[in-house]
Amino acid sequence: MPIFEFRCDKCDHPFEELIFSASKIDEVCCPNCKSTRIHKQISLFGTTGSGTKSDASYTSCTTST
Repeated sequence: MPIFEFRCDKCDHPFEELIFSASKIDEVCCPNCKSTRIHKQISLFGTTGSGTKSDASYTSCTTST
């Protein structure tokens, strides 16, 4: 059940909606003005953890001399 980010085309209000099914996206309306003229935003995601960047399971690029 992803959370989608939207922006209203009528009042420019940004908002999020928990969507249970992809077919329900057409039923979303702006909570501010109730308009159905909305568009989905590109969502960024973050991760949480107790480690630091140096604890990550990837290696950094190195340059040879």
